[in-house]
Amino acid sequence: MLAATVSVTAANNGALVRSELGQPLTSSTLQWVSIDGYRHEIPDDAVQGGLVNGQKSYICRIRRSGRQEIGSSDGITCRIVSYVRIVDEQNFQVLVNSNDAGRIVWSAWDRSKTSFFRAVQNGDYFIGRRLGEHGNTYVGHLDPSRRGSIHTIDEQDIIHESSQGEILMEMEAKYYEMGPLKTSLSRRKVQSSEQIVLAHTTLDNMEASGPQTVATTLSYVVNHNIYFSSIRNMVKGLPTTVDSSEEGEKISFLWGSPSISGSFTRMVDASHRLEHGTGVNVSVTARRVTFDAPFNAKLATGYSDDHSATRTVDGNARQTLIEDIGVDVGNVYFLNNGSLVPVTTTTTTSTTTTTTTTTEAPMTSTAPQFSDTQHVTAQTSVRSKETLQLTSHTQSGSSSSGRGLAQTGVLLATAVMILILH
Repeated sequence: MLAATVSVTAANNGALVRSELGQPLTSSTLQWVSIDGYRHEIPDDAVQGGLVNGQKSYICRIRRSGRQEIGSSDGITCRIVSYVRIVDEQNFQVLVNSNDAGRIVWSAWDRSKTSFFRAVQNGDYFIGRRLGEHGNTYVGHLDPSRRGSIHTIDEQDIIHESSQGEILMEMEAKYYEMGPLKTSLSRRKVQSSEQIVLAHTTLDNMEASGPQTVATTLSYVVNHNIYFSSIRNMVKGLPTTVDSSEEGEKISFLWGSPSISGSFTRMVDASHRLEHGTGVNVSVTARRVTFDAPFNAKLATGYSDDHSATRTVDGNARQTLIEDIGVDVGNVYFLNNGSLVPVTTTTTTSTTTTTTTTTEAPMTSTAPQFSDTQHVTAQTSVRSKETLQLTSHTQSGSSSSGRGLAQTGVLLATAVMILILH
């Protein structure tokens, strides 16, 4: 990515890199950027080529006599060797390693080396530099014809033609490793959100004669889907892994795939203390959300020379993931008839102690209803049975009172008859 101070006067041009078959291929990270020399602005990621008396110089090029000539820039002008003459220009192009995404190295060169595999190419020339005294380095063009030579200019404006030095090469990226995607909740644009049940089970105590703690382990699957927008200076088709969560779960794919996804199995322990003949329903619930949001992440790139480098990348992505995972425990109920187990609570005051037995009402939760329709039916059946039991109990009490009144009436009638007879 270019620095904000760069003044670009022409379209960017990808630099060429020599392939193994000898063909020039366009680099995905190295570019030639046009600079307004009168404003003297150099990109922060411009490739440093030389160092003369402690002053940095950058790799530049200008068009002269119908071809691009390689030279050295101090940020004000580009100085080249053209037909054994020194030429200075204030309008030029500078080589940049966009966002420092590429790996460039200076490799030793002499006339005995005829392979230019991975060398940065400019027309018929390559980019070379001569090693001088006191750590000075001078950038110029490397002409592979006539046994090869590097043409440079020193600080005394003397042209040198060297048979050995260094050549600029770009190492090929082999893979990417991306850290967890960091997004801000305030910047998310939610497309959809729904509550889901990831796992469901029933804990019961049918074996122990008394109360017992019953435990189980629930397993569930978490899915994460991602669609990346394009990110500059990344090569399509390279093997890539991305951390999809803080647990370090990784998704593997080829960079540039339209959509990627990963599924991960997790487990959670659940337990409850139950009396004999009772049970309780346990569910793992979550929220599945799809959103668009900008992100940033750490990106590690592995190169063909076994070197790796890390940088920060940003972009936009659409993600579908699982959030707010929790365990919901229902009400304890009797296994034989499905009725809720009464809950005994004791309230103590300074003068009295009151014990109250109540039947626990069904728990209200924002979590979704169980997908098990039998469980929902059982709860409805519990309420019906309780109503029937209360109704039956009331009817039984009324019948007993009626029989008592009838017996009293018979006794009174008998007493009246006895009095009449007397």
